[in-house]
Amino acid sequence: MIEGFEFPGPDHRELIRTYLAQLPAKLTLIESLWTRVQASPADRTALSQLHLQVHRVAGSAAPHGLPTLGQSARLMDRALASLAKHREAPTEESLAGLVPLLMDLRRALRQAS
Repeated sequence: MIEGFEFPGPDHRELIRTYLAQLPAKLTLIESLWTRVQASPADRTALSQLHLQVHRVAGSAAPHGLPTLGQSARLMDRALASLAKHREAPTEESLAGLVPLLMDLRRALRQAS
């Protein structure tokens, strides 16, 4: 049993199925926003939206029984939060530092869905 996680009863299983069915779309959105950030690092809206989507996954994965996905998303969420604090656009180096985190998040999303 996962510590702090209560396995769902019949009423919650449908919610979990729905959540799992939404993961491919979440991955597509995160990938699209990542592409926008890479193409235009100064686009603060794209960076903010990417951060928001990753943050949502970080907060919702574990309660749905996906702690690995939650951990991957939390790590990327923290890195994006750090970038968001700066007024200037992220550097190529800081974006490159996100690549391994994004790869882990992709893998976790694909495994969960």
